[in-house]
Amino acid sequence: MITPSRHRSQHALWAGEWLTNIGRGAVSLSLAYYLFRLTGSIWAFAIACLSELVLAMALRRVCAASIRSYGPRWVLILAATGLCAILLPPVFAGDLLDYSVYLGLGAALCMNAMRVFVSAATYAAVVQYAATRIEATNAGLGVALQVGQFGGMVLAGATLEWAGFNHLALFAALSYGLAAIAYAALPVQAVDIPSETPSAESGSLLGAVRHNAEAVRLSLVGATDFALVGLFNLLLAPVVVAIHAGAPRWMMLLDVSFTIGALFASALFVRVGARLSRRPWLASVLSLTAAVVAFHAIVRGAPAYSLTATAIFGTTVTASYLFWMSRAQAETPADAAGAVGALRNILNGAMLALVAGIIAARDASTADALLHSALIVVAVVATAACLLFAAPALYRAWAGDAAGLNPFRSRHQ
Repeated sequence: MITPSRHRSQHALWAGEWLTNIGRGAVSLSLAYYLFRLTGSIWAFAIACLSELVLAMALRRVCAASIRSYGPRWVLILAATGLCAILLPPVFAGDLLDYSVYLGLGAALCMNAMRVFVSAATYAAVVQYAATRIEATNAGLGVALQVGQFGGMVLAGATLEWAGFNHLALFAALSYGLAAIAYAALPVQAVDIPSETPSAESGSLLGAVRHNAEAVRLSLVGATDFALVGLFNLLLAPVVVAIHAGAPRWMMLLDVSFTIGALFASALFVRVGARLSRRPWLASVLSLTAAVVAFHAIVRGAPAYSLTATAIFGTTVTASYLFWMSRAQAETPADAAGAVGALRNILNGAMLALVAGIIAARDASTADALLHSALIVVAVVATAACLLFAAPALYRAWAGDAAGLNPFRSRHQ
């Protein structure tokens, strides 16, 4: 039976996710555009993306310890408040094109540091507050994320076209401030925690890897989808400049098309997830195939074709990402949620760093170069996914499958 406290925790998580992603969608889109305009190169935005990996590694112990000591509720409140505070100075800064690129990079670094805590705490909150309703809760979070990013991207496109970054920073700061209030509505005590109590060692980062190898593997598979989304975001600014004469509205249109597809996948995820459970590999195959079609359409196709292919890509990659994240959360004990959530940030950051490095090292000035770079990244991601799918079988062939020996054995077996 769903109790009022469970309803309260779900609604507070969904509201916080929605408001947080309004700010994130608006700021991420505008920073990508401004950094590319300021430098004429993708390197600046690639450095901002690479910082997610560096910060995730640097803050992993603090993040895991904070969630374990104070719970995800307080971590979410403080992180959202920090994001709000970071955006207040740019409200009075005027147009970012009048300032150094270092100002944009500094803002990106500070915000990425706060996002490390938001991401890990959200992962832990689902494990602690909704352990028996993970797929349904993630479906709601997926809808909240996409609706929030949709609003943020529309806000960014309109504001950059007719106003300036200072107005955008004000709206984003307000959304983060309201998100902190929403997270404060979470119950102080976690509910719905499973009765089983794993080893206390699993609460540390290394313990989480040893005791939750299957959750780590599933998180890595999900990180391949995160890499495809990162590739899409990295290519937006170069595509708009090279093909659409630098008009910000085209960044908004492509992002909105992706969001519509992602929103469709999130809304139907509970039903889709049940079908994917019978053939898990199909989730990654569909997202990789849709990625190839979408990147070809974005670079070479007519506007209608590129927008349609982008929406289909958004549907498949979101369904796959939610599916693998839900499976990883189902394998994560409650007292290890903070450590596994922090590790998941590192895995996502590593995949994004790999993508950013490949794209930044290649020519981004022509349509052919952009398409070639995208296909190389998809091939690398597909290879990584194949190795991760084969990991349990390879381990069994090497060390056997005795009880307690195979680290990829599910907690539910």
